[in-house]
Amino acid sequence: KRIGCCTVFATHFHELTALEQSHQSVQNRHVSAHSGDQGLTFLYEVRPGPCLQSFGIQVAEMANVPQVVIQDAKRRAKELEKFEHRNKRKAEENKTE
Repeated sequence: KRIGCCTVFATHFHELTALEQSHQSVQNRHVSAHSGDQGLTFLYEVRPGPCLQSFGIQVAEMANVPQVVIQDAKRRAKELEKFEHRNKRKAEENKTE
């Protein structure tokens, strides 16, 4: 059956997840996964909302991507987290002024 929907699959694109707020036809969904002592397990369930955690590095490790690439990805992820945290803090400070 054809329903005429356009689908975008992306990982950790905050700009895309924000589209749900400004476009009535956009809905965020994510595929659930569990990360634990046994590693990463995909649960094959589609749930509402954006994914709040990125599993890209864990998937790369499972796919035997070279360690130099994984280490670089981990370093860049930490840089992005610091950047996002700084921007969030600045936004909160601007709200209180």
